[in-house]
Amino acid sequence: MCISYPFFEPNKGVFVNTDKCLFNLHILVLGNSHHCGECSIKDCSSHLNSDCKQRTKDLIKDHIKGKDNKKNALYKFEDIMNKGNKNNFREIFWKSISFYNYLQIALPKSNMSPAPYYDDYSEKSFWDVLEHLHPDCMIVWGKSFYNYLPGNFKDGRWVHLDSFTANGESISVNAIKLKNKHMVKVLPIHHPAYYGRYKKNPAYWREQIYKFLYNC
Repeated sequence: MCISYPFFEPNKGVFVNTDKCLFNLHILVLGNSHHCGECSIKDCSSHLNSDCKQRTKDLIKDHIKGKDNKKNALYKFEDIMNKGNKNNFREIFWKSISFYNYLQIALPKSNMSPAPYYDDYSEKSFWDVLEHLHPDCMIVWGKSFYNYLPGNFKDGRWVHLDSFTANGESISVNAIKLKNKHMVKVLPIHHPAYYGRYKKNPAYWREQIYKFLYNC
């Protein structure tokens, strides 16, 4: 299946759905936006043949090689997910999942709110990527961002599922229904870049995420 819409193509780990994968299911991690000060917002997605289309893939590739900022969200999420029992965890982990940023333009500054820039292009891209990747579950970075995701329960795109318990808390689980009725279970978490602000250590989020994955 050809992906029709995304400007920033998703990164599907080469170990997904193989015996090298850390997980027995296909996990999609949904980020919010890229950041780039080299061009204006209105010009960003017009360069359809530029190298920028590979930005998501290059981001993961550079992270695996340790070429990026050691304090960024990728490192923090990786720290949350690492149970401490794997050599070369970084490489194996990112090759075992898919990663995609929702917004199809890059914001010039990391402290800008992406909400005003959510548009039909990003929405169409989101649905196309889900249909193409066909993940079993999706972890969404940012609880407020989660509330902006398209579709709703009335139109049948979203479905209420059961809850699970982690850290003594009851966590509700919803899912997105794809065209072939496949259910993608969804877990919103606080954005990893800011997890220290919520007075929860990596072990707290680790338990919640792995309990979610166990129930997928």
